[in-house]
Amino acid sequence: MDTAIQVRFVSGASRRMSVNCVLCLLSVALLGSVAGGVMDITAFEYIRKFSTPLDLGECPRREVSISTGTESRDVERQACSLKKRGEVTSLPRELNDTRNVPISTASDIIAYLGLCGGEAASFLGILYKGDCVAIQIASRLTFTDKTMVRAYVEYYRKSLDILENNWRSIEEYDHYYDGKYYLKNRSYGTLEAIIIQFRFRSRKDTAIAKKIKATSQLMSVYMEMIKREVGIPSSITIIRLSTAELKDFDLQKFRADEYKLALRHVMILESEIRHLREQIASNKIAPHLSYGLYPFKMQNNSQYRIGTSSLTWEQTCMLEVTLKQAIHIGKKAYKRCRLNRAKLCVRVRELLRTLRKTQREVHKNRSNWVEMSITEKKKVASTYTARINSYSNVMKRLARAVRKWRKTEKKLKKKKKRKNLTGLLKIKKLNKMLKGKRNVTRNQY
Repeated sequence: MDTAIQVRFVSGASRRMSVNCVLCLLSVALLGSVAGGVMDITAFEYIRKFSTPLDLGECPRREVSISTGTESRDVERQACSLKKRGEVTSLPRELNDTRNVPISTASDIIAYLGLCGGEAASFLGILYKGDCVAIQIASRLTFTDKTMVRAYVEYYRKSLDILENNWRSIEEYDHYYDGKYYLKNRSYGTLEAIIIQFRFRSRKDTAIAKKIKATSQLMSVYMEMIKREVGIPSSITIIRLSTAELKDFDLQKFRADEYKLALRHVMILESEIRHLREQIASNKIAPHLSYGLYPFKMQNNSQYRIGTSSLTWEQTCMLEVTLKQAIHIGKKAYKRCRLNRAKLCVRVRELLRTLRKTQREVHKNRSNWVEMSITEKKKVASTYTARINSYSNVMKRLARAVRKWRKTEKKLKKKKKRKNLTGLLKIKKLNKMLKGKRNVTRNQY
């Protein structure tokens, strides 16, 4: 087990310790971790990026940044034809861990779903034109005093294959293997998740909902408890992730009047997960779960900096989640401005531009993670943390101010419209009276 993860487990609060217990459990076979030049990554992240799975001994594909001019760069996909041969040892390593847990922060999502490892994601080019699925999901959720997030997470591992090899490369061909990796370990199984965000009409309802203790691991049972003890939420967001399926996560939103439909949708998802687990257990299917990449040859002077920096990587990833959430808030606020040139709207636009620029900088550092020293990685995390948190807080305040301003504008328009309508009715009434008087005078003559 990673020493950094052990320290984090011991030092956290009781709720946080529960999250990190899962993190420790999955660190070997699911989370991206590195040790002695070895890189681990979820098979889902690799297949999602390159569309095809890896065979044992195969050298993985990569996306690399290449220079196309003085200051411009482009991304190029590179194939690798090298192959490591040997005998495959299959080991039964069955493990099933299922939980229905509250999610209080975006970092909880990352802890339960697992991150693609920094070095592996950077080396393979996962972050070019994309990101880790845990980051994408965490960025789509909101954590306020009127929302509550709950997650059903099931980790099921069936077995593990290891490529045993005593073959050594011919010395004169050694340079072909520099910086190249091959698939040595491959586990089979799946990570299934149903994440639900409940949005309530009041803070009181949210507080009551958070106190409800789940009597079953099934999310559908928990949804029925929410309806019975709190009432139907104003809206509900359901996210479904399955690493066994070669497709991205699914996100669906339901209104209050669609709660029965949402409940039915979750029950169908739970049935699919049970069926999938049964198929894996009976060897009908064998979806890839995690990949262990090993170097063809160990190098002391490699350009890649492989080291235990998982906590720094998670901290840097959380910075990008914070940025994405702040940008989302900024977009909604700017949309409310509707090209208004008010000072408040100008500030929103300027901060939104700053947030996007900062996100590009952070993402670039994450993309180059494998080439950075541990000191450089820690510097990135420490340099950006205070600045990004400040930007996020300011954007939230500006968004609240824009909402308040828009409400005031609507009230003024409504009041003005009512005043104009009252004046128009008075004029119509006066015209009617004058017309009546003219008719009376005409009849007299």
